[in-house]
Amino acid sequence: MQTLTIGGGHILGIRVEERQRRYRKALADLAAALEENAGLHAQLMTQAREAGVLDERQRMAREIHDTLAQGLTGIIPQLRRPVRATLTDREMQVLTLVADGASNRQAAAKLFISEASIKTHLLHIYDKLDVRYRAAAVGEAYRRGLLS
Repeated sequence: MQTLTIGGGHILGIRVEERQRRYRKALADLAAALEENAGLHAQLMTQAREAGVLDERQRMAREIHDTLAQGLTGIIPQLRRPVRATLTDREMQVLTLVADGASNRQAAAKLFISEASIKTHLLHIYDKLDVRYRAAAVGEAYRRGLLS
C-alpha cells in the first residue's frame, strides 16, 4: 500500500509539475503576446498621429486654396476689365462738386443744369469708375489721381 501511495503521489507530482510547466509556458506566451501587442499599439498610435497630421495639412491646404481662389476671383475680372473711358470735363466738374460735399441740387445750381442731368452724369461717373455710389466714386477718383 505504501508503494502504491508513493507511486500515486509520484504520478500526482508529475501531473502537478506538468500542469505548472504548462501554466508557466502559457504565462510566458501571454507576456510575449502582451509585449507584441504593446509594440503594435505604439505603431498604430504613431500611424494614427501621422495620418491625423496629414489630414490636417490637407484640410489646411484646401482652406488656403479656397481663400486664395475667392480672393483671386474678385481680382481677375478687374484685371481683365477694359480701361474705362476717361471722365468728360462736365463729369469732372460734377465729381469735384460731389467731393466737396455738394448735394445734387447744389451741384445743379452751380453748373446751371437740372438735378436729372446731375444724376445722369453721376451714373456715367459710377460706370466709368466701376463703383455704385457717390462716396465710392470720390474715393476711387482720389485713388486714381483724378482729384487732389
